[in-house]
Amino acid sequence: PPEAPKAPWSDSVFTTAGGHLSTDVGCAPDTSAAGLDAFFADRVGPVLGWDYQHVYPLGGGRHLWLFQDTFIDHSNTATTLGKASFAHNTALVQDGNCFRLLHRGSTSKPAPFELGTGTQTLQTWFWPMGGELIDGRLHVFWARMRKDAFDPSPPDGLGWHPDATFVATYDPTTMARLDFKMATQPGAAPIYGYAVQSDAAFTYLFANTFEQNLTREGGWANGPHSGTKMWLGRVPRGLIHAQPEYWTSQGWIQDRRLAEPILQRHWAEFPFQPRLIDGQWVAATAVNGYWGDSFELDVANDPWGPWTTVESRPLQPRGADPKMNTYHAHLMP
Repeated sequence: PPEAPKAPWSDSVFTTAGGHLSTDVGCAPDTSAAGLDAFFADRVGPVLGWDYQHVYPLGGGRHLWLFQDTFIDHSNTATTLGKASFAHNTALVQDGNCFRLLHRGSTSKPAPFELGTGTQTLQTWFWPMGGELIDGRLHVFWARMRKDAFDPSPPDGLGWHPDATFVATYDPTTMARLDFKMATQPGAAPIYGYAVQSDAAFTYLFANTFEQNLTREGGWANGPHSGTKMWLGRVPRGLIHAQPEYWTSQGWIQDRRLAEPILQRHWAEFPFQPRLIDGQWVAATAVNGYWGDSFELDVANDPWGPWTTVESRPLQPRGADPKMNTYHAHLMP
């Protein structure tokens, strides 16, 4: 067959100082919700699909977007996800309203943006959690995921689970990785660093088990599940690798085993995403996460609450298209 026409982005591809393959994927009309909706509704350069966005301010009008599973086709010939290449995580660098895609590997064989301590596709991989730019360095928590021996049947979830927590440090200008090591609390039950936000004195590490395979907890019917609880730790501002102290109803303690949840809601999952905005704590949550069909917004005066729900709405496009699922609500900077 004749060769496919050259992809419109092909001349923009280069290798960055951080060792990533960079591709110019264009610009959104603007950075309003409507403008970003329009941009992400279409194919984004070589990307046909991705999920579970996290967005981290880099300063100077720049932001890093990290995604979980991503389907990539640099040839511009694939029309379905099954015909595209696959990477367990990728990144976009946003400058104003324009974006560059970052991943490792090559155009013919893309690899994840973050390989962690070693990635084996669909066996062991890394997914982004919370993170923050502090004192000129971007710190991102990563959950190491492991494939289970079996895939559960609906509605029991997905056949993998997190088993460890790591922290990566990046140069926010080049996105070169400066450090990657286990978190001070390296376990994943729960993941301290599931969401991260600092005030003037402390960096708060919100925690959740991010359990995806409900058969590991007796199945869907045996709820509420561990992922419905949110815990809270804190370290002095910016000291990501310091030993955290943990919230209890009686005060802050050093023993993680005695930590108490700040909240427990819903049945399968509570993917709570808190932010501090102009002195007000605000949180977005996709109710029941992967299993849900609505989202809620909460406010609080302190990160440990009390948290008050001020808005709840159904999620789209799940209701409009049964083949689609909307399962992560994230407050963008």
